[in-house]
Amino acid sequence: MLDWFEGRPAAEIVERDDGLIMANRGPMNYFQPLRRWPRPERRAMRWARGRVLDVGCGPGRVALHL
Repeated sequence: MLDWFEGRPAAEIVERDDGLIMANRGPMNYFQPLRRWPRPERRAMRWARGRVLDVGCGPGRVALHL
């Protein structure tokens, strides 16, 4: 994440607990502005009120937005 954010080449490999392993286009999706997020995630931001706990879900883009 830090390499990509600071302009260095970076790759992202996703490994889930259901056994899926895949290569993504890179971590750029984690740093997109709200208007570029998937629709369900943008809609969810409308419901956030008060204090919010971002529990280890990526690099913290939701916490940064809120």
